[in-house]
Amino acid sequence: MTYRLHIIRHAEGTHNLAHDTRILDPELTPLGVSQAQNLCRSFPYKADVGLVIASPLRRTLCTAYEGFRDVLDQRYFPSGSGNGVADGAHFLLDPDVQAHSDRPCDTGSEVRVLEAAFPDLSFGDLDAKWHVKVGVYAGDSESVRRRAEKVRQRLVMQFGQLAEGQGKRRDIVVVTHGGMIGQLLGAPGYRGIDEAGWRSFAVTRDEEGKVILSEFGAKTHPNANHVFNTIHSSMRQWGSSVHHNGMSFFLATVPEGTQFYHGTSTPYPVNGVEWLAFEPEHAMVFARPRGIDHKPGSEGKKSKSRGGRDSLQHPIKGAAGYPPVNAGYLHTYAAAKDLRLLYLDGMAAGKSAIGTLDAQDRILLNDTLVERSERERAEIACGMADGVWEGRIDGVLRMEAGFEIILCHFERDLQVVRITQAKEQRNAKRHPHEDDRSRKAGGPGGPAGPGGPGRGGGRGGGGIGYDWVTAVAARYHDIGGHRVSLDFDNFVTAYAYDLDLFAQDLERPRLTHLSTEELEPIRQDLKNLVMMQGTAEPSSFDWQVVADMIVTRYSDELQNMANGNHSSPSELRQRAERMLGAFIDYSDSDNTKATTDRCADQFIPKRAPTSGLAFQAIRSVSRTICSTFTAALATEDVDATKARFQDLMKYLSWASWKECRGCAYDELCVIPMWPMGTVEDYEHPSCSNTDKGLPGDKSDSYWGSMPHD
Repeated sequence: MTYRLHIIRHAEGTHNLAHDTRILDPELTPLGVSQAQNLCRSFPYKADVGLVIASPLRRTLCTAYEGFRDVLDQRYFPSGSGNGVADGAHFLLDPDVQAHSDRPCDTGSEVRVLEAAFPDLSFGDLDAKWHVKVGVYAGDSESVRRRAEKVRQRLVMQFGQLAEGQGKRRDIVVVTHGGMIGQLLGAPGYRGIDEAGWRSFAVTRDEEGKVILSEFGAKTHPNANHVFNTIHSSMRQWGSSVHHNGMSFFLATVPEGTQFYHGTSTPYPVNGVEWLAFEPEHAMVFARPRGIDHKPGSEGKKSKSRGGRDSLQHPIKGAAGYPPVNAGYLHTYAAAKDLRLLYLDGMAAGKSAIGTLDAQDRILLNDTLVERSERERAEIACGMADGVWEGRIDGVLRMEAGFEIILCHFERDLQVVRITQAKEQRNAKRHPHEDDRSRKAGGPGGPAGPGGPGRGGGRGGGGIGYDWVTAVAARYHDIGGHRVSLDFDNFVTAYAYDLDLFAQDLERPRLTHLSTEELEPIRQDLKNLVMMQGTAEPSSFDWQVVADMIVTRYSDELQNMANGNHSSPSELRQRAERMLGAFIDYSDSDNTKATTDRCADQFIPKRAPTSGLAFQAIRSVSRTICSTFTAALATEDVDATKARFQDLMKYLSWASWKECRGCAYDELCVIPMWPMGTVEDYEHPSCSNTDKGLPGDKSDSYWGSMPHD
C-alpha cells in the first residue's frame, strides 16, 4: 500500500540569520515566524493530515505548532484561543528526527526548558536524555543513519494505525532539519527543501521489505490554476478585469515620491480619509463642483477625519474666493514616505452584486457593513489600520476602471505638489459612486454623476470619459514605473483553504454561500499577514515575471495545439517535440518524467524560494503544461489530443486569450471595467475607436445594479 508523507524543513532560526552554530537550541527569527505562518496559509493538504511529528528542538517545534495550528487537534492549544480543530491531527515529539550533528545549534533543550517555553504541550513521553548527544542520539553518521531507518520503519506502522482508524486524515507530516531530511530519504546530500518548505513523498515497501520514500512528480495544489492567475493578473488592469472576483490580499509598497491625483470640488488640501488615483485622467472625472451653495473650506457640510475632527483645510496660495460654479479641482500629491498598503486583487472597487465585493466585505470587513457604502468601507478599513493593525497599514489599494488607494491619513502621508482648477463642465454626467449616499465628494470612486462617463448617453466619444479609459487602458499589462511592489511569497488567498468557492457559479468564485465561521481562518491569517508588516523584510522575488514567461511562451502554442488545423498525429507529435526538444535526453528518450521535470523548471530560477504558495502554484501549472506536451509525443489520435489541450486551456483560463488582436492606434480593446461595459464586451472584447466612444448604459450592463442593503 502507498502512503503520503509530507516532510517540512524548519523555518529560519536565529543561527541561520547570524550564521552562528554556537547558539544553543535557537529560536525562530521574526522572519521564521512569518514563514511558519505562511506555511499555515499555503499547505494544501490540511484536511488529510492525521499525525504531525516534530523534532523537539525549539525551531522545529515552533514551526510545527504555528504552521499547523489549523490542523492539530484543539487539545494542544489553550481553550478559547481559536487555534486547533475538533478531531484534528495528533502531535508527536520524536527525538529520532532531531538535528543530526552535535553542534550547539543542533542540540536541544532540557525537558523543563521546553515545558516553560510551550506550557500547553505535554512532554511527559519525551526521553529526559533526548538532548544528550551520546548513544542512540549521537551525532556520528552511523548513529544518525540508524535513527533514520527506525523512523522509516515506524512511519509504516503509524500509517497503518491511521488507516485502521477509518478516518479521512491519513497523511503524516514530519517537521525536521535539513541534514536529517537527507538521511530519511537515504540521500545524505539532499538539500531540496527551503526554510519552512515542504515536499510530498510516497511511502512504500519494496519486495525485500525495505521502506522507500519517493517524491511525487509535482507538488500539486487544488487551486493552482487560480493562484497562478492571481499572481499573473495582480496590479494589471486587463487580467484583473477578466478575473474580476478577487479572492486574495497582498502586502503592497508604494515608494516615497510617487505622485497621485485627487479630483474634488475645492482648492483646499484634504485631511483624513480620502481616495487617490494613479492616473490624473481617472481623478479628473471627479474634479467637478457640488453646487452653487458650496463654500470654501468644506466638502459638503463637513469633512471629518476618522478621529472626528473637522478637516483642517486651508486654500493653497493663489486659490482664493469661491470656486466657479461649474469647475472642480485636480489635486496632485506625492507620497511623503514609502506607503504600506493592503492590496485587494480583482475589481475590488467595483460596486456590483456579481462577486467583486465578496472578499472585501466578508473577509476584510468581517461582515460588519450596515449601509454597504464606500464611505463606510473606507472608515472601517482605516479604523482597523489604526486599531487592531496598530498602524502597520496606511491604506487599501483596489481597482475599478483604474487603480485607487483609500488612504487613511492624507495630511500625514502626502505632500501637496499642486492644486489646479479644472475646465468648467456643464451638464456633466455623474459617476455611479455619487449615488452612494454616504460618500463624500472627491477622488476616484467619489461622486461624479449618474451613469458615469460613457454611460447614460450611449456611445459618445471624446471628453474626460474617453481620456479616462484611454489612460487606464495604458495600464492593461502593468501599473508602470515600479509604482507598486507586491510580496508574492507572503499573501492570503481564499484559494488556499478547503472551501468550495465555485458552488454558486462554475465560472466565478463567490463567498456569499459560506458561513462567517468558515471564513474566520482566512480573517485570522489576514490579520497575521498584516501584523508581520515591519517585523521582517518582504520577499524580493518576483513570481509575476516567472508567470509572465510561462504565459508568453505557451499562450499561442497551446491555442495552436487545441484549435489548429492538424491533419495527422505525426504533425502533433512534431509540434510537441519542437516544444520539448531542449529537455529530452535522446539517450534516454523514454524517460518522460525527466523530460517533464526539466521543462517544468526552465523558468524557475535556482535562487527562487520554494516554500510558499506562489512556487507551488506556478510549478504545478508549469508541470501540467509540460506533461500535456509530453503525452502528445506519443499521440496516435488527433481529436483526443486536441481535446486534452482544449481542456488544459479551459483549466488555465489565461486572461491573454481574451485580448483583442490587431487594434489600430486610435482604438482600444474594450472589456468591462466597473462601472462601464456590457455582457458582450466581456464575452467578446473588441477594438473600439473614438467615433464609437465608450460602452454605453445598455440593458445588458455587465455589472448589473449596485448592491445596497
